[in-house]
Amino acid sequence: GLAALDGHLGGGLRPGSVTEIVGASAVGKTELCLAVAAEALVTGHARGAGVVYVDTECGFKATRLLQLVGRSLQRRGVQADPHELLYRVTVLAADEWEGYEQCLSRIRALFQDDTRLATGLLVVDSIAAPARAHFERARLSERQRLLSSHAALFKSLAEEEGLVVLVTNQVQGSSGSDDGGLRELSRVGEPEDEMSACLGTSWAHCVNVRLVLHSAEQAAVGATFAPPRRQLRVAKANFCSAASFDLDATLEGLVQAAG
Repeated sequence: GLAALDGHLGGGLRPGSVTEIVGASAVGKTELCLAVAAEALVTGHARGAGVVYVDTECGFKATRLLQLVGRSLQRRGVQADPHELLYRVTVLAADEWEGYEQCLSRIRALFQDDTRLATGLLVVDSIAAPARAHFERARLSERQRLLSSHAALFKSLAEEEGLVVLVTNQVQGSSGSDDGGLRELSRVGEPEDEMSACLGTSWAHCVNVRLVLHSAEQAAVGATFAPPRRQLRVAKANFCSAASFDLDATLEGLVQAAG
């Protein structure tokens, strides 16, 4: 739903690939995931497209998704019941590693057995939360091995089912020890930001597209209220160049900044 970003990516998030959104807490990663889910439901409503949403940070809000679906229907002039579209969303929740792995088993079963949905989007928000909480530094190699197997599952589903797979990742200070010093391809902001994506280099190589979302300053003009500004940067993609897009955080969601 962000025209400039969609155009730069050649038509939006690509089916058959894994896209990652990296950003700090409360910067808007979940809001962006919900917006993508809303667009997937609306643009795919005629073919019954559904969404599978794995929530590991208790961030999924059905009421917010309903609002975004309603606004997308209105903006696109599509006649459909937003409540009916929400029935096409399967939410799998987990707040720890074992529950997260059970969610992945459920996902495998959904695509093997469930013919109720023609799922077009899989969201994992976030992959970092259960992984960072469960594995201490001494077990980083085990964590990376398991994350690589999960990435292989996501890629397999994306390619075989024609899915868009969207995952979120957290950030840490570059002096942190979470990733055992593996930070090539993991820098997420400008040098002064001193922030790196979590989960290390091996995970960074697993994703096809990395988008970085961070806060950006915006000065108010006179007495005019300036909505919170975000910047979304294409940090990794083998089919397009790096680029940055200014967004405003509004009641309508994250929208492309004017001018």
